[in-house]
Amino acid sequence: MSQEDKTRASLQIVLDVFCGRHPQGFKAFAEICRPDFRFRDPFVEIHGLDAFKKFMRETGAHRTRTEWIVAGHAVCGTSGYVRWRYVAAFHEGPPLDFEGMTEFGFDDEGRLVFHIDFWDSADALTVRVPSLRNV
Repeated sequence: MSQEDKTRASLQIVLDVFCGRHPQGFKAFAEICRPDFRFRDPFVEIHGLDAFKKFMRETGAHRTRTEWIVAGHAVCGTSGYVRWRYVAAFHEGPPLDFEGMTEFGFDDEGRLVFHIDFWDSADALTVRVPSLRNV
């Protein structure tokens, strides 16, 4: 299996997990992650799979609905790129609905090394805190 084929297969597992299509759910994601996995978005940087699991549990507790809609993806070597739309509803406050991109980095064995999200945090934040629109 070529390097891009390994990357493509692992990226498909990630997409299936985050879009709710994988029968094993987050367990499948954890199985392809390296223990030193890193996650970063405009607000947080997390080192380690266990810390990422905790982050996902804690942030998930505040949502009543979460949906990632994949608009497209590509693979180049050991990197996977995904364009997506994120929709979330919460127990309190307005919902979120915004677009972004993610770079996933994999090692030579197809294990996930990093997940970096790129999205307009100012736009998403003004939905949750409307008074910031006037700043």
